[in-house]
Amino acid sequence: MELASIRQSLSLMNISNPISGEWYVAAHLPKDIGKIELKGFVDKCFYLFQPQMYVRRLVNVPILQPRTPLRQKVSPTDMTAHFKIFIPEYTMQLVIQLRNCTSNNPAEKGCPVNLLIGSESLPVSHLVTINCNESKICTQVLNSPPWMKRIQVAVKSRNANEITSFEIESSLTVCTPAPAGISRTMLNNFTLLANITQFLNGKGVSMKEHGINLLNNGKSCFRNHPIIRDAMDIASVRFLLLLGPNVTVTSESPAVLILNLNTGRDNGGSIIVDLALNKSFLPNKNATVFACLSAGSPAMSLNITSMTCHSDFSLGYLIKMNSTVRRAALRVPYPETDRWFLTLQARRP
Repeated sequence: MELASIRQSLSLMNISNPISGEWYVAAHLPKDIGKIELKGFVDKCFYLFQPQMYVRRLVNVPILQPRTPLRQKVSPTDMTAHFKIFIPEYTMQLVIQLRNCTSNNPAEKGCPVNLLIGSESLPVSHLVTINCNESKICTQVLNSPPWMKRIQVAVKSRNANEITSFEIESSLTVCTPAPAGISRTMLNNFTLLANITQFLNGKGVSMKEHGINLLNNGKSCFRNHPIIRDAMDIASVRFLLLLGPNVTVTSESPAVLILNLNTGRDNGGSIIVDLALNKSFLPNKNATVFACLSAGSPAMSLNITSMTCHSDFSLGYLIKMNSTVRRAALRVPYPETDRWFLTLQARRP
């Protein structure tokens, strides 16, 4: 926001469906480039900055349970139906579907609503919007949703004078990690037991009982490397690999490192990532190692044709290394207070 003139003393911003977490407001006074000053002879100007925030919360929001359809409606008096869904750890895919859509307008061929998934954030939006007007069944598949968080879902009417009834259902696909350090043969044949449990709403429950799908029948799809968080002083922290400084990167499955910056003491500052490729362990000189730093969840599908990596809810930071460029560094100022994920995977030409 920018105040257009000195007479404008008030500026307002409205953000609907804001992403949960800490928000910051900062004021900057631009320099007057065309003004000539003599040092010591000009009084400095001081401005009083007084921010105010108003929050309106939704209450009694229905919770979407996996594979449990809910029947709802939107009308001229209540044009938006709100829901929320909890995303457990290791979730690779979220599917939201609207079906059995009916309207009091017989001329409607599809479902005259918009499906909104996620939250607003600045400067990049985390909100996914789908127009369901073309079909009676509206399905959206989202990859790598943020782990251990509640995602907002809303269905908004496109016509103010119509009553639209619909059925909404969600499904989750979860992939469990393989421990780091196992051999490639074990990795290809690693199968988890059927009674896998995960924490939903703070309680250990069976995934199958709650309709959560297991990716590849429970086979692991990435390797999780344990990390130690070392607080060096009151203003800095570093992360150390529990099994040593080296990480084995393969093309079969990515390696994931979890960096916890959500302790309540990690506001501001910068994330600095320094990676070095061990030349002696690079059997294929033409291979490339890709690394993606992302918040909320790991980016499992790296876009190797561009310099970006992202999920459907957030952007990440991509690093490329090969036999020519064997060292790379990344600095991210003012990172989100969240769990960050460093995903590494090799690609062969």
